[in-house]
Amino acid sequence: MFEAIYDGVKAPCEVIDELKQQRTKKVSEYPSGHFSVANLDTQLAHYFLKTENFSEARTYLDTALAWATRHDCESLICAGAIIESQLDLRKSRLTLVREERDKFLTQAALTVKQGLRIATECGYSLSHIELRLIRAQIALHRGRPMEALSEIEIAIDVGVQSPGPGGHPHLLAANDPKCKYIWGAAEGYLLFGEALLLKVAQSIGKNEIVGPADAFSAEINKDLVQARKSLERAEQIWRSLRNPNGTDDIHPDGKNACAILKDLANGILTHYPLHPIDMVVRCDDSRPDHESSCGTGEVMSQQKERKLEFVVPSQINPPVQATYAQVFTNCTFLSESTNLQFGDRYTAGQAGSMGPNISTAKLAEELAKLKNELSKRVLTSEEKMAIDNIDAAEKAAQEGDGSAALRFLKAAGKWAFEAATEIGTEVAAAAIKSSLGLPPA
Repeated sequence: MFEAIYDGVKAPCEVIDELKQQRTKKVSEYPSGHFSVANLDTQLAHYFLKTENFSEARTYLDTALAWATRHDCESLICAGAIIESQLDLRKSRLTLVREERDKFLTQAALTVKQGLRIATECGYSLSHIELRLIRAQIALHRGRPMEALSEIEIAIDVGVQSPGPGGHPHLLAANDPKCKYIWGAAEGYLLFGEALLLKVAQSIGKNEIVGPADAFSAEINKDLVQARKSLERAEQIWRSLRNPNGTDDIHPDGKNACAILKDLANGILTHYPLHPIDMVVRCDDSRPDHESSCGTGEVMSQQKERKLEFVVPSQINPPVQATYAQVFTNCTFLSESTNLQFGDRYTAGQAGSMGPNISTAKLAEELAKLKNELSKRVLTSEEKMAIDNIDAAEKAAQEGDGSAALRFLKAAGKWAFEAATEIGTEVAAAAIKSSLGLPPA
């Protein structure tokens, strides 16, 4: 969930103390100036949310979003949408007042919708996965398992295809070999199991199993088997993500999967509503979010139930091969890319070329090599964000969009430039150098 290097390695309170210490530095001491400060504030909001300190989470999130909004920093705005929707979702779980709960769920749904619009338009695959999974959680709290299953399928197995030239970029699913977002996959398998159990509970009209299994239909028994396998898969992944130097045998975020499996063994299916709750805002739309005509706060009089056949997501049977070291190579810890604007001196030529001497095809090839090398060196969340920007620049170059590639390369910064120079990717180094406005050697 909005993962950072510290997750599962240190307690949230320890991380908060370290981040606060970093926050005391002067802006000029940060590699990316004010962006680094806003980035720290976003991380602090994330970890305060983990400790259930909602007021501090809200304070740091507001500070980060104020800067991000003023500077049109879409990556931080999108990251803020993830935290803000999680904040409202947590609050909805803690209140016993129906009106208050509905208010928090409605606000979370609106925030997710806005975040998905940005993630879709900018091609932020990991944020798109996170937001889809949050939308699935909202659907479960509304007692709508089919909607949850649909969102989970998109998040971890299907993704969203690009409509073509001029449209949004392709959005990868968590299980896509080019993504391998193992945290998202683990959360997706957990929610998939929960959604199937809610579907069963609503089918039999009870939140617990009473009587022998052969008393149920073949479809219900199939759902129960698939739910258990999906939950076990989630538990298996979370165990692979545990801190190898700690005493726990599972990552902290995986304890929920263990609890649900224990409940299931005791016959308890779900704690979600047995009857669907009317939605206040649209939480599902057949069109991409950025194309939806549904305005903010629009009331839905009817909900369309998707009549789809769902199967357990792919790769549920193979054993988990991930090691602790692989986690940091395969996953993004914070946000995808930073779409910074810069001066007119950086211009793009015709499609397929960038500037007078740089081919976007060659640039894409070298950026792939650079990205692979940087993945072996990454130590901090800022360096991981630089890799994300290199990845975004590679995609832009593959599409012949030199202008967009330069914007992402500027956000990647000097660390990426120095590495590109060191490993001999001359075209990539020249492009990054040009984007940063560095003087000739």
